[in-house]
Amino acid sequence: MFSALILGYDPNTSLFFSGLSTVVFFIVTGGRVPAYLGCSGSATSIILSITGYDHTTMSGLNPNTSQVQGALLILSISYAIVAVIVIIFGYTWLEFLMPPAIIGYTVHAICGTKNIGPPINYSEIVSSPWLRAPAIYYNLEFNGHSIGTMMPLLIVLLAENLGHMKAIESITTNEKPMVKYVGRAYLGDAFGCMMASLGGTIPFTTYADNIGVLVGYIIS
Repeated sequence: MFSALILGYDPNTSLFFSGLSTVVFFIVTGGRVPAYLGCSGSATSIILSITGYDHTTMSGLNPNTSQVQGALLILSISYAIVAVIVIIFGYTWLEFLMPPAIIGYTVHAICGTKNIGPPINYSEIVSSPWLRAPAIYYNLEFNGHSIGTMMPLLIVLLAENLGHMKAIESITTNEKPMVKYVGRAYLGDAFGCMMASLGGTIPFTTYADNIGVLVGYIIS
């Protein structure tokens, strides 16, 4: 969980809530959407901006996450409201607002090699124990500036999840259109983010790489 380490969150707790969020997602979608929920990279810069955290191998856990968790809870509630609207009225209006784009993926790795950001480092993962119970950090603080900084992420999550659903539909042989479940996928995502906010960890949403692995396994 590089995102958790870079952001100063407990990686063990993050892994636990990643799995728990995925279970909830499958329940909400009725098991119709093959997806695993991982940390949304879209939230990385926002969390760093709110907390002012500077990651080093000696930094320890991020002590300034309470405003992030409060803002994430508000974001999750807003996300759930949009999900219900999509379930009732469909997703076509979202396609009008968010046309498809092609976006790069390797920015972080490149920045790390240029000393613009923290490089990828495996040392903390190697030194971590194999088994450890997750720690719950229930710490919410509602700050207007932090909430305002977090809310634009909602647009990213809506576009991201819709793109994932269309990608699944394009590479499977399912006779029923997958995008019909996009509202339920949004709702599952929203619940995943909500649990993360209450558990004191990073937000979890459908993750393109994990979806590719799952779909590849299903059709093979």
